[in-house]
Amino acid sequence: MSLSYTYVTEGGDLPAIAQQVREAQVVGLDLETTHLDPRLGRPRLLSLNPGKHAYVVDLWATGGLGPLREALDNPTRKPGAGRPDIVGQNLAFDQKWLWHHYGVELFPVFDTFRASVLIYNGKVGPDGKDLRHDLWSLYERELRIRPEVGDLGGSDWTATPLSKHQLDYAADDVLKLPALRLTLKEKLARLGLNTAAGIEFNVLLPEVAVELNGFNLDKPSWTALSAKYQKKAYELRDMLQAKLPSPTRQIGLFGYDPKFKITSPDQLLKSLRQVPGLGKLEGTAEEHLAPLAAQHPILKDVLSYREAERFGTGFGEDYFKHVHSKTGRIHATYRGTLKAGRYAHTKPNLGAIPRGKEHRSCFKPPPGRCLVLADYTNIEMVAAAEIAQEDQLRQLFILGKDAHKYLGSEIAGVPESQLTKEQRQQAKPANFGFLYGMGWEKFILYAYLGYGVLFTPKEAQRIRNIFFTAYPRFKPWHQEMLEEARSKGMVRTPSGRLRWLKPDAYSEAFNTPVQGAGADGLKRALRAVFDQAKLHGPSKVYPEMPRVAMVHHVHGEIVLEVDDEPELVEESAKMLEREMVSAMATIIRTVPIRAEAAHGYSWADKA
Repeated sequence: MSLSYTYVTEGGDLPAIAQQVREAQVVGLDLETTHLDPRLGRPRLLSLNPGKHAYVVDLWATGGLGPLREALDNPTRKPGAGRPDIVGQNLAFDQKWLWHHYGVELFPVFDTFRASVLIYNGKVGPDGKDLRHDLWSLYERELRIRPEVGDLGGSDWTATPLSKHQLDYAADDVLKLPALRLTLKEKLARLGLNTAAGIEFNVLLPEVAVELNGFNLDKPSWTALSAKYQKKAYELRDMLQAKLPSPTRQIGLFGYDPKFKITSPDQLLKSLRQVPGLGKLEGTAEEHLAPLAAQHPILKDVLSYREAERFGTGFGEDYFKHVHSKTGRIHATYRGTLKAGRYAHTKPNLGAIPRGKEHRSCFKPPPGRCLVLADYTNIEMVAAAEIAQEDQLRQLFILGKDAHKYLGSEIAGVPESQLTKEQRQQAKPANFGFLYGMGWEKFILYAYLGYGVLFTPKEAQRIRNIFFTAYPRFKPWHQEMLEEARSKGMVRTPSGRLRWLKPDAYSEAFNTPVQGAGADGLKRALRAVFDQAKLHGPSKVYPEMPRVAMVHHVHGEIVLEVDDEPELVEESAKMLEREMVSAMATIIRTVPIRAEAAHGYSWADKA
């Protein structure tokens, strides 16, 4: 079957196409580019389907967008007035290129990829795997058709001339998009997902802006920190190999064995089983060592060695491969498509940066710039207090108290005024772990891996009892959510985002509504903060950067990089607090929201 479209190579043809775009209600859009990175490549083809006819515009031949720029750009984000719905598959890619090369903001948008993720979130196919959301899968699943052109995504888009096969491929990507949008839009409405879809579509450009801006990493500080942990790992390794019984010698003989490799799980297990009290140790994974580490210091040393090794190598100089050759910054990928709507950070995983100041202090703005950052206070607990209607916890927040201090005081048996930082830290894994139905065994491992806190089994069981005594509503809420999930096969966030669940699902029934509420509120905050930030224009110090730039966000925290001017810093901090609180308050309505802003010269330096 021959595809119907026009290949456009003359700039003089663009005004008529731009007028069709302005008059259309829906326009399918797709780009073909010479690279995946907009800083290292150029846009080559712009495919448009304004309804009556499709066009493949050769941007190299036409000299750019011409009047199409004005037809597509909607900086005020006002629908109507000649502004069609822009529909595309994974529009974040196209938006990134159009924003970087032409300053075009697409709005309103309909992303078929994100719509599909919302509709089928948690659904699996006959193979037992999550349903796919690529364009070919959507065509087959939603429209019962197959693409007419083979996959040419990795084609050479610098070729001159381009082949007809390449042009057909570019056209095929947009010809069915309006029909696909209609089908998905009907399903979104039928499933009550319109609000969640609006949140997803509106956050598309802020996500793109964060990725383009990038986060600045100070290489000397990072290198020094990596060397410190590598040295610590070597010292702990040598100490352990000298201190532990040799796996090849008789029980009770201690000393250094040059053949003993602590990195060998088999040798380490044989050695540890010779330590008094560890004869029945099941394995050397963290899940086996952490529950016993509080009673056996040698296990704590083993865990410390592994942490030092992980920090020294995983966050070592290899990390510099993620530093962009042109910008000197890290441009991670942010995708808010995890099951509860939270973000995954990849290439690299900036969400995995340790919470301590050591690593975060290595993320610094360049000279003449300052970081302004804010995070939500106890946001998961705040969301849980409203969703579960846990009145004791709700009253804490109404009174402006800290949930971690409150529970830490209950655990330690001391007044909050006397609570130490370490005792408050012990409450964090309890609040987050038991909130989501975690058992005491898993809690021990979670507390160690997530917060560096070690508990004995007896302590873990005691803390679990304290948690459910302090917050009595959570236990019946768990049961109610499980019953709802099993009867309906799904759970929802306050915005209506749904997650399909298997019959044996457990913790997902609790963490999806709570974490999803925080994710939806953060996404609304990202949109609001971006809209305010872009009003300041380009930086006076680094014109290639915005004067107020979002450079990172993780869970409930947003980080801005701004020109280091006292008035601008103060204004940005107030704006960040205001917009974050206001956005989250549209999701969580009955419990007070707090976001505390600070500024400094590193991610850890909150002045």
